[in-house]
Amino acid sequence: MATTAIEQVYNYVADSQFTVAEGRARLLLQTSGGIASHPRLFEGWISHGRPGAASLLTLGRIARTRFYTPPAMVARIVAAADPIATADGENVRFEVFSPCNGVYARLDLGPSALDGAFFAVGTTNVDFGPHIRELLALVKDDGRIFLSMGPDDIAIATSGGEAVERRVRLPVRWIKGLAEVQVAQSRMELDMELDRGEAVSFLRSLPTVPSRGSIYLQRIADGLRISRSPEGTEVGGIERLRVLRDLASMATRLRIYRATSGDPATAWVLDLPGMRVHAVLSPDRARGFSGEGEVLGQLATHGDGAKQSAVGRLGYDLHEQRFFARELPFDLAKVEAEQPRLRAARRLVADRAVRFLANGEAVVRSSEVEHRVRWAEDGPHCTCPWFARYAGRRGPCKHVLAAELTRA
Repeated sequence: MATTAIEQVYNYVADSQFTVAEGRARLLLQTSGGIASHPRLFEGWISHGRPGAASLLTLGRIARTRFYTPPAMVARIVAAADPIATADGENVRFEVFSPCNGVYARLDLGPSALDGAFFAVGTTNVDFGPHIRELLALVKDDGRIFLSMGPDDIAIATSGGEAVERRVRLPVRWIKGLAEVQVAQSRMELDMELDRGEAVSFLRSLPTVPSRGSIYLQRIADGLRISRSPEGTEVGGIERLRVLRDLASMATRLRIYRATSGDPATAWVLDLPGMRVHAVLSPDRARGFSGEGEVLGQLATHGDGAKQSAVGRLGYDLHEQRFFARELPFDLAKVEAEQPRLRAARRLVADRAVRFLANGEAVVRSSEVEHRVRWAEDGPHCTCPWFARYAGRRGPCKHVLAAELTRA
């Protein structure tokens, strides 16, 4: 089945470059400029070059790794999408999803990791091709990386060649996933912390094959115990964390966040010198963030700010407990068009299939069947099979959306 994507055409005036000279790696990334016209976003050095290079390599590995293949899908090579890079005037962030959309990862380069200047706020896409990965792998412990984002191109060049990105096809799954993962993170709380030794030991102990059923983590004196007993923090598809093993020895600590409500998505944050690497796991390896549906209500009934969040223009920083902006140049109408439940709800409204009762409940007629929607303290409820199966854990059904659109 073909992957749906929203295509944006970018204009470029220069190639990016990544070269190694006199023991220094120099990375110059060009950008199309996001929403604005050709701004230069950031230019300067990434201090702590080896942790920075290793973190970027880890993100690139996640962007190329399918952690789950549906049984009905013939295994195939899936083109990795380019990581998203954002400069916000203080931090530079790189973000990726795994092709299965079940793992989200982000590298935050903070002020102490950056020695340079911000010229504008914006977001772009960068390419981690084979050449750039080879050069990043050669960065030494005392090396630094020169980073330039902007102005008008997304391209990578090395002493051995170059790669130029003239068009960007960001999968709709990524846009949906960016919206869903910030909802999941905003509902999390700090659960446990491990020091470097404990983090290294734990990540090395992870299973090499996909785990069946639920896994629970229990804090013990010298680290974590993995158990099948339903006590502690539940983690789905815990083997996916093995991708962080190469970073653990460079980290000062590993923080674990768990959901305060809903299904057990978890977040894992490695603190490295001047930077942090986040990995957010979906509740199960068979579930991608793009299919969770938690933002559908925002798209249907809330104001512009909520809708910007729902199309991936807001991220969430667990460390700082706040949202941050991305300037993704996508048409809201195009993103809404890729939400089948929302499209179905709008059709129900157009067909006048929603009526309200005196007690405030709604009756929604769909496929010659009437479903009743009511609102309670724990959220809306519906009598349809979708709600009976998921009980709101995968977002609202089309009947709830139609009722909320009608009463908005």
